[in-house]
Amino acid sequence: MVSIIIVNYNTKRTTAKCLKSVFAYCTSAKEVIVVDNNSSDGSGEFLEKNFPSVKILKNKKNLGFARANNQGAAQARGDILFFLNSDVLIQRNIISVIEEDLYQYNNRGVAAPSLLTEQRVEQEHSHGDFPGLFSLVVNKLKTGKKKKTKDGIIETDWVSGAALAVKKRVYDRVGGFDEGFFMYFEDIDLCRRIKDQGYKVIQDKRISLIHRGGVSFGNAYKKKKQYYYRSQDYYFTKNHGKMATGSLKALRYPCKLFKMK
Repeated sequence: MVSIIIVNYNTKRTTAKCLKSVFAYCTSAKEVIVVDNNSSDGSGEFLEKNFPSVKILKNKKNLGFARANNQGAAQARGDILFFLNSDVLIQRNIISVIEEDLYQYNNRGVAAPSLLTEQRVEQEHSHGDFPGLFSLVVNKLKTGKKKKTKDGIIETDWVSGAALAVKKRVYDRVGGFDEGFFMYFEDIDLCRRIKDQGYKVIQDKRISLIHRGGVSFGNAYKKKKQYYYRSQDYYFTKNHGKMATGSLKALRYPCKLFKMK
């Protein structure tokens, strides 16, 4: 059984479109959970009224992406957790392929579809190699070498949390998302810990969905960057140590100045 988990923050109309696409195409998913992070646009009540079959969890404060997803996972009854961003649109029944990807292979822990823009172009940075010092300094998450099979399966280090399916027993084994991340890098960190346990992370090119990206923050570019760099530093300290993070910060500043010019 697949449980779909969506975090909502002031995106009730966008989330409603996502849910409509889920119910239109993912009929084999038996459970849908939405975690509302204390939205100020009436999301909780709106979604409860319009989607009575969805389990709505309403937080009294914005707990961030990682913690909210963990809340949804704690309530989920499925043996596969399928985390979706509120700004994705399903175009076909991808659940059966996700189930095939994970149920038929004991060594796979995570599976994900391709992410497309609204213009139906494959998005950059939907999967890739684990980031190092240089890739973080220039804010370029490296896609890296792809191990592609004849069936369109790519083995990779990480996949985007915008659409990430994981075996629940594997998710529980590693402790879920690290709640030290408010948003950004929590998906890369989760995949890293799952791979450390010996499981594979794959992206299945046979299936795809539309991902708009960044809807909940709108034009709040500065705030997004603050969260990004905070999570970047936390990820690097966790995986490479405080000295390496010091080097990251020292190298980041001149790169910022160069970009401003």
